[in-house]
Amino acid sequence: MECGGAIDERRFYAAEQLARGSQTDVLVSHVDSPDGFYVQQLGYLTNMMDEMQRVYAAKNAACHALLNPRKGQVCVAQFSVDGKFYRAVIELLLPHALVDVYYIDYGNRERVALQAVKKIEDKFMVIPMQALKCRLADILPMEPRNGWQDAARRRLIEASDGKPLKMYVDGADATGHTVTLYECRPDADVSINALLAQLDCVRGVAPR
Repeated sequence: MECGGAIDERRFYAAEQLARGSQTDVLVSHVDSPDGFYVQQLGYLTNMMDEMQRVYAAKNAACHALLNPRKGQVCVAQFSVDGKFYRAVIELLLPHALVDVYYIDYGNRERVALQAVKKIEDKFMVIPMQALKCRLADILPMEPRNGWQDAARRRLIEASDGKPLKMYVDGADATGHTVTLYECRPDADVSINALLAQLDCVRGVAPR
């Protein structure tokens, strides 16, 4: 990793595309809507995240300063909610030393001060991006032309927040994964898709 003014051309490895019919354990990391949310596979980030906090919390980390940021640059950014550092990509440079970043392991975006954005060390580039874009299978908005109501987004957040879930991949293409999510309870597995289908603003459709 350079400390000078050289242009940083590095890129994160792309997120894995899961095969149709595969199953994996996930956490839902960010929700925009039932057909636009992000999950992480369990077990990939813990050690790296611990080391990243140690490295970027150091008082003598002057070499990590990002002096000449540019759109598309890989970085580490300090999330405003919890103060921790996460892998990110700069999406937009703004006046007053502000930047828009995309957190590549979680799927969310944020506007932060440039001083909260740091150079990323090579050792934190090894693991591919972990945010997998998904949409729930077999459900649609009750009025598709009006899009998803916020009640559906909130219900998905409530049903998935902080819970390890089983994810079955019904299909995958360049835009993401079509999935069914299950909460594994002692008495039975509960389909998150079916929970949302019970809402007045959502209608279930027959599986293809």
